[in-house]
Amino acid sequence: MSKTSAIFISDVQEEFEGGNSLSVDWDTVIRRSIENTIDNCRPETLKRRVPIYGGIAQDLYVYYCPADVLVPSDLYSNDGLRKYSYSAPKLFHEQNYNNTFTIEYINGVRFLMLRQNESVSSITLDIMQTVGTKTGGGVVLNQHNFLLGSSSIQATFTDAGITLSDTLSESIDITDYLRGSIILPSYLTTADDLTSIEVRLLSSAGNYYSVTTTADSIGDYFADGWNMIRFDMASASTTGSPDKETITDWEIIGTTDSGKTLTIIFDKFTIQKTNVFYLEYYSNRVYINGTTGAFWKADVSSSSSDLINLDRDTIGIAHYEACLLVTQMATFDAIDSQASKRFEGQLQRKYQAYYDIHPSSEKPVTYSVSPEVRQNDDLDFGTIQDNTVSII
Repeated sequence: MSKTSAIFISDVQEEFEGGNSLSVDWDTVIRRSIENTIDNCRPETLKRRVPIYGGIAQDLYVYYCPADVLVPSDLYSNDGLRKYSYSAPKLFHEQNYNNTFTIEYINGVRFLMLRQNESVSSITLDIMQTVGTKTGGGVVLNQHNFLLGSSSIQATFTDAGITLSDTLSESIDITDYLRGSIILPSYLTTADDLTSIEVRLLSSAGNYYSVTTTADSIGDYFADGWNMIRFDMASASTTGSPDKETITDWEIIGTTDSGKTLTIIFDKFTIQKTNVFYLEYYSNRVYINGTTGAFWKADVSSSSSDLINLDRDTIGIAHYEACLLVTQMATFDAIDSQASKRFEGQLQRKYQAYYDIHPSSEKPVTYSVSPEVRQNDDLDFGTIQDNTVSII
């Protein structure tokens, strides 16, 4: 039951005498009332199932997490079977459950992390543990900042586009990987100084595949710290006539902004057949663009009559959340006024009706709440004086 922001506002105004003349920032009221609502409900209209892609193959099973995840649910494989369920990080680390995934922040970026082996077919272009025959950018070993093993490689790049390169110990065949991904973990001290990173896979001088990115693999700008940069081989361009069956060299070309110099640390450099999972979750993007009809709008504009994408049960909750906010904003009305109490009563009734239909087990589990005892554990706390048992 999507409702336009204009109708939503009109419905709230009718709750107040002279409501049409209320001096209220309606976009703020809508946004805050929706936030209050989805903090306590899981609207089915916000459920999404989207593909996600692999991290460092064979060693660290890290996946990028979509930016709009409100409440994670399950991971499905390509055949539609549920393979993993969400666990709060604290609960996972204490109990180490199997077939679960967590969502955690690393250097300010949210990652989805699998804890079981989901190996994908991959080729290690360079483990980045030794300098060896690498050239360019004053390449040196870094034994202090790395993800895997005991070291990493670092090189310095400028606005001239410095090239770090090496020859493979033996040639590789990438025929089966032309629809896959190159994964290049990169540590940036000042991400804003980096313009782009290009990777080239060469079969001989002047014959190569090339793919360039200006963002990390979820489309966000590069961030200070570790970036799991993904290059999609499907978008690679060719120069000359590269032989996909005989790749002999690789190059990483870093280009900074004008006048800038940047040292970048690189860890395990792989090309892999991307193992796709589908993440099911509830989105925090509640609005539909009122002009284009596009889903998953992050913020609301009442002037464009954006739609509020909630079902009947939750739009009613949002209505009284908005009424309560308007009452509390009004300079003539105290928070403990009769109007506030009336709206609080209606809101309580709406929430109760919602939970009668959607049991408490359907309420969202927030990232910050990790109960020591799960409600579905079969634990007996014994009989207490009034002959009741347990807290389950």
